[in-house]
Amino acid sequence: MIETSELGGRLALVDPKSLETEQRSLYDFIDQKFVPWSREANFAIKIDGGRYVGPFNTFLYTPKVGKAFLEFMEAETQFSTLNARVREVVILNLWCILECEVRTLCPLSASSQSWPFGTVHPSSSHWAATGGTKR
Repeated sequence: MIETSELGGRLALVDPKSLETEQRSLYDFIDQKFVPWSREANFAIKIDGGRYVGPFNTFLYTPKVGKAFLEFMEAETQFSTLNARVREVVILNLWCILECEVRTLCPLSASSQSWPFGTVHPSSSHWAATGGTKR
């Protein structure tokens, strides 16, 4: 079992009670845009005490960069010239090349309907067959 103190990786989890103005703005943005999505997909980005984990915790350390990145991600999703399926194949291939462990971010049981980035999901047969890692 992962200790709560380890959920921020090398960075300590940011306590929402200690947020400065820019951090609070980003925290609220994440709460509004990404927490509902993560709940629908059945994985947590926010734990007891209101602390964010994974990259969302990291974004709070540099709130201007974090907000810009999340806004870019939203815009890229909304205005991409690639169709959703091609876009997802590109993302999944990059994850494979970088040897990312997608399973640590989302369960393989999450449905593609709740996956916010299109129709291809890491639970696809290829992804599951390769274990979510580089071939």
